[in-house]
Amino acid sequence: MVSNLLAGPPPLAMSTLLAGLLAECRDGAGALRVALVAPENARMLHAHDVALRSCVRALDDDELFAEELDELRAAVDAALVDALPEVVVAWLLAGHLSAEHADAITQQLQRLHGPELAVTPRALVPIRPPDRTTFGDDVRLTTNPETTTPPTDRTLRFTLAPDDLRGVEVTLSWGLDGALAPVALRPDLRLGAACPAPLAPGNLDKDSYERGDQPLFYDVRPTDRERVRAEILELLERARESRAHLVVLPELLVDDALLATLEGWLRPGEAPFGVVAGSRHVPRSDRDQPGENVTTLLTTGGRHEHRKYAPYVIREAGGLDRHEDIWPKKRLRLLVSGRSSVLLLVCKDFLDAEATALATALRATLVLVPALTDRTGEFCVRAEQLVLDCQATTLVANGLRAAGASTAIVARPVRTSTTGPRAFTLDPQQGSSLTLVTLGDPIVDVRHP
Repeated sequence: MVSNLLAGPPPLAMSTLLAGLLAECRDGAGALRVALVAPENARMLHAHDVALRSCVRALDDDELFAEELDELRAAVDAALVDALPEVVVAWLLAGHLSAEHADAITQQLQRLHGPELAVTPRALVPIRPPDRTTFGDDVRLTTNPETTTPPTDRTLRFTLAPDDLRGVEVTLSWGLDGALAPVALRPDLRLGAACPAPLAPGNLDKDSYERGDQPLFYDVRPTDRERVRAEILELLERARESRAHLVVLPELLVDDALLATLEGWLRPGEAPFGVVAGSRHVPRSDRDQPGENVTTLLTTGGRHEHRKYAPYVIREAGGLDRHEDIWPKKRLRLLVSGRSSVLLLVCKDFLDAEATALATALRATLVLVPALTDRTGEFCVRAEQLVLDCQATTLVANGLRAAGASTAIVARPVRTSTTGPRAFTLDPQQGSSLTLVTLGDPIVDVRHP
C-alpha cells in the first residue's frame, strides 16, 4: 500500500519507493486497468495527477527526508480521501518519479549495488526503450507493444524483474558509458556482421569422445585456420574503412591467439569501437568436466563475456546424437549504458524461450549473436518476435554454409512495409561478406571483398 511505503522512518531511498510502487501496481494490475478507464475516476485522475506531479518535481534529492515525506503523504492522502483507488495513486506516483528523477534513481542503484547487480525477482531494473532519438525523426518505428497493452508494472525508464527468473542467473553490468558509449543506439550507429567464406561442415575439425555412455564433442575449429584468420582480419579492415562502430563475427572461428590479436587491433577513439569476437571453445587440461564456449565483446574500455549454455547437438549416421560438451548453467548478462542495453548470446541460446522472454521483460535494446548453424529460419522468427515484443535490434552472424542457412540476420523495429517487421537475411556467398546496417537508414549494405 502507498501509505505503508511512505510511513517508514526517513530517509527513504527513491529507488526503494519506486520498486515498492511498481510492485503494488503488479499485484493490483487487474484493478488498476479497470480503474484507469472508469468514467467516474476521470476528473479525480487529472486533478490528483497534477498535484502528485508538482510534489514529485519539488524533490531535490534521491532520498526523501521527513519534510518531503510529509508533503508526499499529504498529496497521497488527498487522493485517497477523494476515493481514488490506492493502486491508481501508486501508478501515478511511480510514473512521475520515473519521469522526473530517472537519472538520480539509476545513479542511486549503482551506488547501492556497485558495478554489477545480481537480478532477483522484482528487482528494480533501469531500461531505455528505443524512440525517435534512437532511429531518427524520418524513420517510422514498428508499433510499440506498450500502446496495445499498456504496462502496469513498468515506466518508460524502469521495470521490475519477473517474479520467476526460471532458474536463469541474470546479472546487470552498468556504469559502462565509457566503454559502450560509442556503440549506444542512435541513428548513425553502424553495425556489421563480418563472415568469412561460409564453412561447410567438412571444413571444420572437432574432438569427438564419450564420457560414460554420453557421446560428446568439443574444440570445434576451422580446418584451415590461417585462411579464416586472414579473412577475418581483412573483413575487419573493411569494417574500419566503412566506419562500422560494432562488428560481430561468427561462432567458433576464433582461438585464443586471434582473440589476443583482435584485442590489440582496436584503436582508442577510432572505429570499430567494439568487436564481438565470435566465440571459442576454451582450452582445458582434461575431458573429465564440461568446457566453455565463450563469446567476448571487445571494446577499447575492456572486455565482456557470455558463456553459451544451450549445447549444439550433431545427429550422426545411425541416429547417434553427439552433444556439445559445455556447462548448461543458464547465465545472462545485460550490459547497460545510458542509451543501450546489450545482450550477448551464442547460437542456440538465442532459440531458448527463457532467454528471449527475459530479454523482453528486461527490455534489451541490442541483441548480438555469433552463430554456426545450418538452420537459421528459427533465428529469423526469434529476431522478428523480439521486434514485436520489445522493439529490440538483433544482429546474427553465422559462419556455416548450408541450404536454408543465412550468413547474416538483421532485425530492427523499423517499419518498412505494411506487413510488419521482417528480418533481413543474407544467403551464403562463395566468398566472405560484410553486412552493414545503419540504424537510421532503411538500406542494408552488403559488401563482398
